[in-house]
Amino acid sequence: MFKNLISKLNFNTASKKAQKLKLKKKKTNYSKAFIHRSYDSEEHNERLEFLGDSVLSLIITDILYEENKSEGEGFMSKKRSQIVSRKHLNMVGKKIIPEQKIKSTLKKIPANIFGNTLEAIVGAIYLDEGINGAKKFVKTHIYNPKYESNFIAKDPKSEILKYGQKKGLTVEFKINDKKGAEHKKIFYVDLYINYKLQAKGEGSSIKEAEQIASEKVINNLLLHI
Repeated sequence: MFKNLISKLNFNTASKKAQKLKLKKKKTNYSKAFIHRSYDSEEHNERLEFLGDSVLSLIITDILYEENKSEGEGFMSKKRSQIVSRKHLNMVGKKIIPEQKIKSTLKKIPANIFGNTLEAIVGAIYLDEGINGAKKFVKTHIYNPKYESNFIAKDPKSEILKYGQKKGLTVEFKINDKKGAEHKKIFYVDLYINYKLQAKGEGSSIKEAEQIASEKVINNLLLHI
């Protein structure tokens, strides 16, 4: 059972990363969660990763809905995109998964494999303990406010503009639409990079919509800036 594993996953400092995950051998899904395709082309973790990705998104959506009763869809969508972003999952994975536990033939394990393994672990817990067990793990290790300052850009629009300038890319923000009464209008902005639509944002001001679109690009397209 992964309840035993959860109780041992108390990684509060970088030094505790060296603690080993105690996996029950009879739970083959748990073992498989740590197997990269390069190590075993048949019995690897990609199916569990696929499942864990969907389970994680559902759990984060549920938590945000329950804990932010006065907030609207835009706020919750933004928070969810931050929490389930590849950048955030990679960071959390590196913090709580000892590198030696990942079975791979790669000389160096890149950050995204830690994030993928983390999603596979969520999938394995879901199969063994159901949604409640998975939710307990997610709330303890992934939905964690102390990590936010490490992966949320303070000014996403400025970061995207800097990235475009550095890479010689054209970055454009275009107002797509605006709806609602004058005192509570919602603005819709499209973000184009090299004339291709990359993200959409909406907010109570043009600036807010631009920031949300920029943050989506940073999180979803993995622009490490």
